Amino acid sequence: MDITDIFGTYLLLTSIPFCDGVCSFPDELRGVWISLYNGPMVFGSSSISGYNTSIPNRKTLHLNCVERNSTFYILKSAHVFKVFGHEVHMYMCLEMAQQSDSVFQYYIRTDFDNYLNEFMKGHVKTNTSTLDEVCVPGLANEILLVRNVSLMQRSLGSMCPQIIQGYYGNITQDSTENGMCSDGYFDSCKQSTHFKLNIDENCSNMFGNTTFTCVHYIDDSGSHLYAWTDNAKLRQYSPFGFFCMNVSQADDVVRMSIHSDLCSIADNTILSFQLQHVFATKDIGTITTDKKLESHLSSSVIVVIALVVFISVTCVLIFVLHWQRKRLGLHCKRRKSNEDYRFDDVATKTQDTESVQ
Repeated sequence: MDITDIFGTYLLLTSIPFCDGVCSFPDELRGVWISLYNGPMVFGSSSISGYNTSIPNRKTLHLNCVERNSTFYILKSAHVFKVFGHEVHMYMCLEMAQQSDSVFQYYIRTDFDNYLNEFMKGHVKTNTSTLDEVCVPGLANEILLVRNVSLMQRSLGSMCPQIIQGYYGNITQDSTENGMCSDGYFDSCKQSTHFKLNIDENCSNMFGNTTFTCVHYIDDSGSHLYAWTDNAKLRQYSPFGFFCMNVSQADDVVRMSIHSDLCSIADNTILSFQLQHVFATKDIGTITTDKKLESHLSSSVIVVIALVVFISVTCVLIFVLHWQRKRLGLHCKRRKSNEDYRFDDVATKTQDTESVQ
C-alpha cells in the first residue's frame, strides 16, 4: 500500500460519524495515524474509527473511550456481538505515551483472547468493564503510532541508536544453511537517521540494498528499534513499511531480528542475523556513494606512516646539506687555485719587468 492509498483510507475513515464517549484523548492525538500493528486509524476527541481487527467476520471496529486513568484508556466497541445468545461488547485497554510531534507509543494492556483472535475481552452488554478487569499491567506489547502526514511528506525520522552505528562487512544469517552472507554489509553513520542493509541473494533476496529510516528506539526492557522503509518487496510483510527490530550486543557481535509487527511475538520473525567486524564508526559528513565505505586507518598505522615520512625527510635533508657542503668546498678549492695562479702570474711578470730594466 502506498501513500495515495493511505490518503484514500483517510477520506473513508473521516466519513464515519463519531460517537461521544465519557473520556477524551489528548488534543495531539486527533487526526489520522498509522499503527505498526493495526494500520490506519482516526482518533477523534473520544473515539477511534477504523480500528482493524482480527475478530472473525469483522474487519474494523469503532471504539469509544469509556474510562481513563492517567495514561490508561478503556475502549468499548460500538458494535454489539452475538455470542451464545448474549449481546457482547468488546473491551480493550491502551496505555498511551507521546514521543514526538509525529510519534506516539501505545501499549495493549489486555490479554490475547484465542477465541476472538484479538487483544480484547468480551463483556455482556448489561455490564460495564472497569480498568481492573480489562487492563493487565506488565504486558509488553508496545506499538508505534505515526502521524500519516509525516509519512506522506517523508519528514519522519529520529537518530539511530549508537548500538548499530558503524560499518559491518560480516553478516551471518541465523536461518540459512551456509550462514555467511559473503557480499552483504550493514552501514549506519553517526548522527544519522538512516541505515542501509544489503544482504546478498545467498541469504535473502528481499533485503538487497534496503535503506531504513529510524523512527523510535526503546531501551527499557530489551532494545527495540522501530524503522520504516519504502522497499516494495517488503510490503508483503508490512503494507505500510514499518518494522520492529530486536537489537542486542555481546562483545563485538550485534544481533538483530526483524519483525513485521510486534517485537514481543517470536514467531513473526522475518529475518535474524549477526553483525561482526565493525571497521569504522563514521560521521555523517563522510558518507560516500560507494557500495562499501573505506575504513579509517588505525592509530598504530598512522604512527608508522608518520615515522617513515619523518625518516625520509631527514635523510633527504642530510643528503642535501652534505651535497651543498661538498659543492661549497670544491668551489673554495677552485677559487684558491685561481687566486694562486693569478699571484704567480703577477710575480712572474714583475720579475720580467725588473730584468728588462
